[in-house]
Amino acid sequence: MDNGILAYDEYAKVRSFLDSDPSIDQIRQKYDEELSELSLLNEDKDILWNMLQQWTSENGLVMEQTSKLALPFLSRLLIEGEPVIGDGAEFSGPVVGQYLLTILEAMNLDSSGTADMRLKILHASLDGITRPTIIGDTDQNILVTDDRYYIENFTYGNGKYQIIMLASQKDADSDYPMLRGQALKQTVEKYFSSADCGEIEALETVNASNAESISFTYTASETSVNGKATAIWAQEHYYLFFVVSDQEWSDEEFKAWFNSISLTASNSITFEVDMESDGSFYGVNQAAQKYTINRIFDEEKFTVPKTGHGWAAERGNNLIDNLKGFFKKQHSTTLLKCLKSKRFINDVDKAKSEVTTETITLRKEDDLFIRDAITGMGTILKEDLDHHYYITTVKTGSFGNALAQAIIMRDGASAEIAVYAHEGLIKQHLADKALKKLKGVLC
Repeated sequence: MDNGILAYDEYAKVRSFLDSDPSIDQIRQKYDEELSELSLLNEDKDILWNMLQQWTSENGLVMEQTSKLALPFLSRLLIEGEPVIGDGAEFSGPVVGQYLLTILEAMNLDSSGTADMRLKILHASLDGITRPTIIGDTDQNILVTDDRYYIENFTYGNGKYQIIMLASQKDADSDYPMLRGQALKQTVEKYFSSADCGEIEALETVNASNAESISFTYTASETSVNGKATAIWAQEHYYLFFVVSDQEWSDEEFKAWFNSISLTASNSITFEVDMESDGSFYGVNQAAQKYTINRIFDEEKFTVPKTGHGWAAERGNNLIDNLKGFFKKQHSTTLLKCLKSKRFINDVDKAKSEVTTETITLRKEDDLFIRDAITGMGTILKEDLDHHYYITTVKTGSFGNALAQAIIMRDGASAEIAVYAHEGLIKQHLADKALKKLKGVLC
């Protein structure tokens, strides 16, 4: 995504290709097409393919697996060119082949089972290109606001921490220790009006840029959230990170993430994230098995409206609306805890993978409107007017003989919906059907 829409388009093509379940011959043809874009000769194409085959055989794997896993990284070369491999590098069959093998080695593919797992992660991360599901609306995890904030969302620690990055060009009101005329604590209180903040702490960065952090706690619909707001003043930009979690906070884990930050140039920043939360791979730290992303902030990042493929400009005008997406999963947890107490499910953690969520705009800003709208769809399991939510069953299926369970949690004129539906061997998309049914009466 360093090159914006080009990267989105290229990775979206890779995802569509992999989703078509291509044969090995089709995969080889795809490699040849990509390598032709890099101006490699047929001899070099054969050398690279043979390198992949030999490495695959030596590791007891299947060529269909390894060639699919390496393909997005080959596409990355088309987007960013030689600097991906190294300064002064020239493309050739052996050089590009070794680049791909280094990445495959870092994945620790010690069995076909491991390779299958990596393929699933790969598909999840590629799917996140057009349907990331972390911040605000389910169709976006990147925003460019009218007041020239670039906002992007990631996860870290296998989803334990949400990381929201706000990047901005520096101006006269944003020299250390100010952020657009406000101190860091004031900035936190701007977005989290009911947060309890700690004391400002100075942080050390590898290139001696000024950096500050402040701890805060926040309650989101009965869920206690811990977080740190961290600001870094670079040469041309400042970066504000909200790192938050509704799980047990670890200062050691936060420090490990912060120490991964590198201001590689006057207008760029790198740091570690979960692979599945980013659709554009920057590289692999082989020892730590963590993925590092790189973001380059030129003028275009802040001024060109981004449309399609998950980019959104028009919805970024009110930042607080997007920050509500920090804790999308908390209403899912409220739903699943209720279902466990009523013995619909046995294990909350296992059920999380079968929850579908969406944010909607209500036709009427009223709790009782929700109750009236969902009456008759199933059985209302819980009504909480203090926290503005209902939990209900929803009849689905051709004859209404299948049940899903849903929570509708109102926040002003909008509502977060989370739907749980257990699927059998034959997928019926019950959660999606229940969600559509709810939207039909609420929107």
